[in-house]
Amino acid sequence: GKISDRERHLGGSYGVVAQRTDIGDRLLQLCSDNLLFLENTNFKHKEKHLLTWRPPNSSQRWTQIDHIAISHRWRGSIEDCRSFWSTCLDSDHALVRARICLRLTGRRKDPARKPLRALLNDSQAKSIFQEQLGKQLGSHVCDAYPDAAWNGIRKAVETAVISASKVNQKVREQHWISAASIALIDARKLIPPGSEHNEERSQLKCKLTRSLRND
Repeated sequence: GKISDRERHLGGSYGVVAQRTDIGDRLLQLCSDNLLFLENTNFKHKEKHLLTWRPPNSSQRWTQIDHIAISHRWRGSIEDCRSFWSTCLDSDHALVRARICLRLTGRRKDPARKPLRALLNDSQAKSIFQEQLGKQLGSHVCDAYPDAAWNGIRKAVETAVISASKVNQKVREQHWISAASIALIDARKLIPPGSEHNEERSQLKCKLTRSLRND
């Protein structure tokens, strides 16, 4: 049967008007327990595109008993849902189809690592690189096997570069608005409304503009 206003979180308002049975109540209870939504009651179509079952007795009314239920989380990804009768299937049930459009966020790109020459222009990063390289090299240079010695040197340089890169990364992740600017923003919010405080607001605005430029 058609979904009532109290059950609107379980389906739309375009279901077929019919006598609800115990199976229909159990379906709605299943949707309620598992946070599901009946999508083919949520789109306005002609009645023949809502009906899903043709009873064997011609005196009985066609009705809607086949549904597509989807999690509330993905409810917005369904663009359309309807039933099809003109198919090659020899069945008293219609084919119910839903059109889905998924919008997935792309994988975040790793920030490009700076070349070693540009990285070592920073004195702090250069100092960390030299320190880590000395620790990582150890005895690899004196290894009797050239391949083993080369692999050890390569890993030592990679580890030292990663350690030095973290210095610039921490600086880059800092907030660009300083604490002084935030304090001026909060102070401006505390000024009461009214034209008599326009001068005070104007002075704070000038101070805030200068502070943001310095940031």
